[in-house]
Amino acid sequence: AEVEADLEAFLVDYTDDFPRVKELRFALTKIEVESDRLKAMKPADRDRATSALGKLMVRKVESEVELWKLQQSYADGHPDVRRARKRVEIFEKAIKEILG
Repeated sequence: AEVEADLEAFLVDYTDDFPRVKELRFALTKIEVESDRLKAMKPADRDRATSALGKLMVRKVESEVELWKLQQSYADGHPDVRRARKRVEIFEKAIKEILG
């Protein structure tokens, strides 16, 4: 809701080409992916959906946004991009371990 509110606030004054608008749209798509993962959980597995899992998912989305921003400026082989990609991978691995 917070990201969506920020996006709507920016759209009052800026177009879809504004960098922050692009970033917020990207973040929303990543949030939707994680939300869909939670919705797809079987009812018997929903006890795994703890606040810790939610925090991991939020941190993963933040890391994905950071990676996306770095990729706008640097090549994939750049050390900052590689580090950011590794962070995303680590969060994804932790999430998969919890979800089974």
